[in-house]
Amino acid sequence: MSQIGLSTYAYAFFWRISDRVTQRLTLDLSLFQICDYPAIESWSDADLQRLRQQADALGITLEMGTRGLDTAHLQRYLQMAQLLDAHVVRSMFYTASHRPSLEQAAQLIASVHPAERGINQIIEHWLPWQEDAAITCQREAEWTARSVEFLRSKQHRE
Repeated sequence: MSQIGLSTYAYAFFWRISDRVTQRLTLDLSLFQICDYPAIESWSDADLQRLRQQADALGITLEMGTRGLDTAHLQRYLQMAQLLDAHVVRSMFYTASHRPSLEQAAQLIASVHPAERGINQIIEHWLPWQEDAAITCQREAEWTARSVEFLRSKQHRE
């Protein structure tokens, strides 16, 4: 069965972790995708293993996400994913400096020989600040809850 989770992209833009809001967001999800977080590329193997241990202790499954299909870049992410026991690595085709064609993208992906895995569904969004904290949090919670419910309803039909 596929899982429902959040990504660092969505989490970083949740207003509930900003200094404008004191009430933190809590969700009953056990999947977290680390994506669009370039700082992790400089982490040591020991740092990555500590992160994995913390995720394991919290019952959280980790996944990876990035931008770009350069072979060396993807290989680094696959190596990090192995250390994190992350079974999914996703990437956007384009970066600011590289826009491969579909054929080039397919060749680049094939060059790292990715293993076939199950597909997880990740909620990723950004909500602009609303009139105040209460309205922002209410709309963010409604949107997220609707998204989670939609994915769960699809999961039950599968």
